[in-house]
Amino acid sequence: MSTSFALDRTSELALQLRCSSSPSSLLLSRTLPTPSAHLKQQLNVPRSSKQDPQETQSHLTCLLKLVDLRDGFHRKRVPDKQLVSVLDSFIASLNSSPGVPPEGHQEICEIQSLLLLQIALRSYSTLYESLCQQAFRLTDQIHYWSSIENNQLSISYYLIQSIPLRLAALARQIWSHTRRTINQLGADESHNQQSFSRLAMWPRQLYNQIWTRRDQHAISISSLFPTLRTPSKLLNSPTHSIQFLSTLSPLLLTRQEARLKRQELEWIHADLAEKIGRLVTGLHTLEQNAQSQTEQVDIALSDLVSQMLQVTAELDPQPGEQKAGQYHDATVIDQLHELLSSHLPGQQEKLAMRVSALSPPGFFTRNWPWLISLPIVSYALSRLAYTYWNTIVDGLRDAQETLKGFVSGWLIRPVEDILHTLKAGQEGTLAIMTKDSLAPELDSLERMVVEFGRDKLKWTEDELSTLSKSVKEGNLTSVLKVWEQEIKAPIRSAIAGSLIRVLLIQIQKVKVDLSLAMDGIQSILRSQSLTFGAIGVAPSMLICFMLSKLFGSLIRQRIGVVGKGTKAVRKEVRIAMRRMERTLLLITSNPSADSAHPTAKAHLENPARTVGLLFLDLHLLRYFVHSPHFPRTESSHAIQREFLGDITDLECSPLSWKTKSKLAKRFVKQWGFLVGI
Repeated sequence: MSTSFALDRTSELALQLRCSSSPSSLLLSRTLPTPSAHLKQQLNVPRSSKQDPQETQSHLTCLLKLVDLRDGFHRKRVPDKQLVSVLDSFIASLNSSPGVPPEGHQEICEIQSLLLLQIALRSYSTLYESLCQQAFRLTDQIHYWSSIENNQLSISYYLIQSIPLRLAALARQIWSHTRRTINQLGADESHNQQSFSRLAMWPRQLYNQIWTRRDQHAISISSLFPTLRTPSKLLNSPTHSIQFLSTLSPLLLTRQEARLKRQELEWIHADLAEKIGRLVTGLHTLEQNAQSQTEQVDIALSDLVSQMLQVTAELDPQPGEQKAGQYHDATVIDQLHELLSSHLPGQQEKLAMRVSALSPPGFFTRNWPWLISLPIVSYALSRLAYTYWNTIVDGLRDAQETLKGFVSGWLIRPVEDILHTLKAGQEGTLAIMTKDSLAPELDSLERMVVEFGRDKLKWTEDELSTLSKSVKEGNLTSVLKVWEQEIKAPIRSAIAGSLIRVLLIQIQKVKVDLSLAMDGIQSILRSQSLTFGAIGVAPSMLICFMLSKLFGSLIRQRIGVVGKGTKAVRKEVRIAMRRMERTLLLITSNPSADSAHPTAKAHLENPARTVGLLFLDLHLLRYFVHSPHFPRTESSHAIQREFLGDITDLECSPLSWKTKSKLAKRFVKQWGFLVGI
């Protein structure tokens, strides 16, 4: 089950507030007022005089089960629409509370207070996850523009990809200027010689406006490169004026465009990190007051809801809004309803509109050169195919036979042989000689030697029995002695002696020895038949694996798949670890001496942004530990627990920055091996 900082901390906080030792928990000792008139008018909730307390309590209990964070094993993320629906039902239950008898009012009020707390914490978790996901998407876009900015080939290709958009922008500017000029000429009612002369001079004026304008950006350059309209130090400097930039290479202007987009996205990313830091600080304040008096818990919860609303609205609190230190239940309910119904989805839409001009180009923009060249290439290939049709058909037929032979001969058949080997067991399937062919050869040799001893040597039965045992052991000493005597007179022995018979016995002995050697080789082959089968199928399997990886990577690059491979994810985690350690080291080593460093200076000016950047890195580490990219070993569950424990230590609010810096250094040293550090 995947976890996050928001889910873990809100679950623990829900348990702490529920189990508080205070006699009156959140909102328990006070009568919940009805929602504001504006919200009540929106919901059209009829005010009832009386309602069954058992039915009200049962309904509230069902609502509580939908958003309950206290059960750590069965918790799950709740969609925004479901949260809004639960909040609407909760508001409807507030109107029925005045009609509840006194004996049932306390229990219902307790459930209502707990339900309000769960909705607020669920809203916090949803908002935190949403901001983190948006920040990660911005990070991917920043990496895209950074890769273009630092690669000359990528700059050239991006310039080619964006040519249609640049020409369309130029055409719109020319048409707008032309229409404005025509309207000005048409507004002149006096058809005198001056108006006709102005009409005659209009084409030259339009040309000057488009190409040779000196007082400000020419329409052509500012339309082809829209970022030149963006105020920046580079464009405002006397040396790098628009006339100077217009003489530069389009590649340099394209690089400047990628740089400006990257810088703007980095600023938006830093703004999101600041929002996350403010949310984390607000939750830590609520955690510190969890065991305090009920009034302090109520104030901290009210401040947290106000902080969430302020973060999503991107506005400072107005003078007429709730001040810190005051708690009004209806105000919190109104703010939660406004947050879930409008501000949270509105914030996502607002960010999407804000980065729409800064996002990487879409699919058709990236691939239009290939799409346009496709008909031309198809026509050329069709003509070529028509000319060499017979050769192509023969080649395809040969390729089909080759592929079929590869699949059947190098994939299917070796696998079948391995299965047969496993089925045969110790006997195996390999054989270089027939079964039981050694025993007849050995019996024949034994009979030949015994008959020779009986006929030639005139041995007794006891001696023949001893000779038979010697033959089985491979000892033919008696026969060899006869051979030594007979070979002294080979011709006479061949005609009248036993030379030929002894020679045939030795030939039979050679056959037996050869059979023994073949039987030993066959035993070795049978014992290693599974190894030979695996070696035979390994090259074909490796070829198939490499081809599948190659085609998969090509398809992902062409269609822009969002998912990332293990190598890319581990690279991002490695960068996050080093960035976390570097940031904490710079802000804690020597604050007085290092205050001029950009990182330390940014921390002094805006600590919430530093907190947000740190928690974004920790959120990425949490995603990594629950992703399939995390190394899987026999003790992976124990490693995951220790890994998450170290992350929780870095997320702990009471720890000082110096302590967190030491923990980050230990974290990188302890877990860097997982990502190749």
